[in-house]
Amino acid sequence: MSRTNKLGRVIKEGWLTKKGGFIKFRQVYQWRYFKLVKDKGVYYLHWFISKEEAKKISPRNSLLLTNVLEMGIQTIKDQKCFYLKTKKKVYSLRTKNSEEGFNSWVQAIAELIPKNKRKGIVLPEEQNTEKEKEEEKSKNKENEETKEKDQDINKNKSEDEKEENKSNSDQELEIKPKNSNEKENENSTEEDQEKEKEKDKEKEEEKEKDKQEEKEKEKEKEKEKEKEN
Repeated sequence: MSRTNKLGRVIKEGWLTKKGGFIKFRQVYQWRYFKLVKDKGVYYLHWFISKEEAKKISPRNSLLLTNVLEMGIQTIKDQKCFYLKTKKKVYSLRTKNSEEGFNSWVQAIAELIPKNKRKGIVLPEEQNTEKEKEEEKSKNKENEETKEKDQDINKNKSEDEKEENKSNSDQELEIKPKNSNEKENENSTEEDQEKEKEKDKEKEEEKEKDKQEEKEKEKEKEKEKEKEN
């Protein structure tokens, strides 16, 4: 990092190809030396024709990051770029060197752009948050599915119990009349037996009575004979 009084604190610097300018005019790529700078609490992206001239600030060659409406990544002619869109201009930028260098520039600038203005660019710390959110979402979904399964099981169990209770109730209704009939039959048999006993008793009494009458007759006959004699 370097530090100059004119530029403020330099956060990152290096060569980038720039395609940018007013949207309605033809745009061409140009190699420029860029410096990402913090000055008086705000962030600027300055670019220069050469590294040696990277001390003279020109408003035409500066971008205040608070003016960026959208930041994203795009591919132009098989070249990966990141773009910064303002109200009037779109700046398309790519690195001179490796993928790693490209990613480091994207991250350095993305950290200074609000999340809602970034399209498809997620910072590492945000990835963890997003991962946690996805895990939480997945866990909640799993819990909801388990809850639904439990509810279905309980519902089926409740219906089975209702069916079983109904079946038992029907069986009881079938058994009760049978028991009632059996009881009636038992009562009827007992009554018949009592009646039979009564009849037998009456017969016995009749027989006894007949015997007594016979005896009486015999006695009468005996008395008659004695009189005659």
